[in-house]
Amino acid sequence: MMEPRRSDEGVTLIELILAITLSSIILAATFTAIVAGLKNTNDTNVRLNESHDTQLVESYLPQDLQSATSAFVAKTDPTGCSNSGPASSVNLVSLRWAETIGAATTNFAVSYRVEPASGEWQLVRYSCRGSASPPGTLPGKIAVGHKLRNPSSGWPTTPVTTCGTRVEVTILEDSGYLYAITGNTRTAFTGVTTTCPAATTTTTVASTSTTLFDPRPLILEVDMRDADTDGIIDQLVATFSKPLPAACGGLGAESMWSLAGAPAGTTVASVTVAGTVATLALAGNTAVDTALTGLLVSFTGSCGADDFINEHPVDQAPPVVLSVVSQDAGGTAGKAETDDALVITLSEPPANLPSATVQVNESGDGSQPNQPVTLTIAGITNGALPIGTAYFDGSAPPPCCDAKWSNATASIAGPALTVRLPGACQPTVACDHLGAGAGTFQFVPAPTLTDPFGNPVVNPLHLPSTDTPIPFQVF
Repeated sequence: MMEPRRSDEGVTLIELILAITLSSIILAATFTAIVAGLKNTNDTNVRLNESHDTQLVESYLPQDLQSATSAFVAKTDPTGCSNSGPASSVNLVSLRWAETIGAATTNFAVSYRVEPASGEWQLVRYSCRGSASPPGTLPGKIAVGHKLRNPSSGWPTTPVTTCGTRVEVTILEDSGYLYAITGNTRTAFTGVTTTCPAATTTTTVASTSTTLFDPRPLILEVDMRDADTDGIIDQLVATFSKPLPAACGGLGAESMWSLAGAPAGTTVASVTVAGTVATLALAGNTAVDTALTGLLVSFTGSCGADDFINEHPVDQAPPVVLSVVSQDAGGTAGKAETDDALVITLSEPPANLPSATVQVNESGDGSQPNQPVTLTIAGITNGALPIGTAYFDGSAPPPCCDAKWSNATASIAGPALTVRLPGACQPTVACDHLGAGAGTFQFVPAPTLTDPFGNPVVNPLHLPSTDTPIPFQVF
């Protein structure tokens, strides 16, 4: 039997037109949905970034304002630290205050500045501390705002306004996102004054923007320390705005941290977390240097805390005395003579170079030899330090025995601080009877002898110790 013949007919023209029309409608709808999704994703990312920066600034500025007792709002005002950023840096607000713990007073300076970095304008927080007011020490830096608008274009005429103790700082991002952070200082100061806003809270954003909550802990400060005071940086302490998840510490957490500019071989050996603080133990560092000015710290973890890149640590490591030796240029060991010198080697150069007045004082009246004698070097020793006995020969008429070199010189060469005696000793009645002495000497640094961050010099080994005496008695 023959099979029926298959039809050679295809679709009709009407069916083809309907298929093309329906396909076009479906493709158009799909394309519109994809474009809208991409746009929403981009908008969401922009808003997340805007919200993140807002919260980052809120983590710092209100607390700084609460501490401040004075503020400076001119665009050209300096940071109060030793570095005020690039020439194009614009000051928004610089804050200063002092805190006294026990007998020591520490001065603080914080400055919020808009400056170019990494191809964008950033809001950078400078902070420093020290014994002087303002501190004038090296600042720690952290970028707390990104992708800002060029401060010469579109910013409010007065981005910082004050009213009594209240301060409001307005920040403009390149996207047009505008927000203001307000806070209160401890005392009123003179600035650009406007009518006080009715609100007393934190953040105001443009009506076209949506703020999304970001619960991640944000970095506040990274400190570097010398935990065993041997002159080697062996610890980093990172403080965040909120308690850290447990996953940010423990086994494997060291892989979330990276170091740049560290001495060769330096690694993060372990990370422990306690509340808002992560403590990093360093290993492999053999460089005797408590400054490490080129060190940068980055965190790119996945433990729930906010990432940060290239944070400059704040130096919390005091300069450590490594050696104390004397140089006998005059030829008589134990006798202070022209060009004799005392050389103190530290783990980093001191920041301040005092004008060294050297004074040797006998406790008696000069009528008896072998009396206790002290050495004072203004700005270098912590007052009068015992240096043994018998510096004066006992034949001088009383009163005598206060020999002084008022034009002694102090110089710094690398980490070495050298005090050198000139030829002139006054008064003659004391200097003529100044002889060699015997005894031991331990250097106690003056509390004003500090590094650029204001950390006082320490001498944990009490050098020179009784079992490692200097070659002769002081000079």
